[in-house]
Amino acid sequence: MIAAAFLLVAALSAAHYVFNIIPIVRRVAEEETRKVATSSVGRAAAETVTDAYSYNDLIQITLDADGNIALLQANSTLIHVLVRTTAARAQANVSGAEVINIRVPLGTLSGLTFLAGAGPPVTLRAKPIGIVSTEVLSEFTSAGINQTLHRIFLRVRADVTYILPGFTGRVSSTTHIPVTESVLVGKVPDFYFSSALFDKTLNLTP
Repeated sequence: MIAAAFLLVAALSAAHYVFNIIPIVRRVAEEETRKVATSSVGRAAAETVTDAYSYNDLIQITLDADGNIALLQANSTLIHVLVRTTAARAQANVSGAEVINIRVPLGTLSGLTFLAGAGPPVTLRAKPIGIVSTEVLSEFTSAGINQTLHRIFLRVRADVTYILPGFTGRVSSTTHIPVTESVLVGKVPDFYFSSALFDKTLNLTP
């Protein structure tokens, strides 16, 4: 009889953990992990991208005999340095992130609606593990009559995994970081933009 009661309590406790506690903890863990990912990329951008290079540093404009734009050629060396440095710092920020403290009120963990938010917090600790990938993109948009706005930006994606007792989860955070832009006057030939780096993804793993 005692053994049966013990097994019943254990089964109910396990069911409560799986169906009530895990979903609550997962939501909080995802929110905190996403903050880590976003912050890691943001700090890397502030350290490497902001006002790092002018448009003329990264893009060489070649004109034809009539003064029209004949070719836009990217400075692959500088762009590669910028991309790799940003990705490496973002990766280092993610890898060096401190243990995430996930705090959930005891009443919320009970699964009872009327106790949500009540009681002292229960703290769980998770170590984030992440992979950062970076893609450099080029965008042309109309800026008026015979004018084209050319923007270069980085798309940095951080995929961060957190590990907690009984389960793991992954959060993805994508940040678009403006690098430089310029208004080009005159016709810009669609097929005369040269670079092997644009629209290519650079992955870094810890």
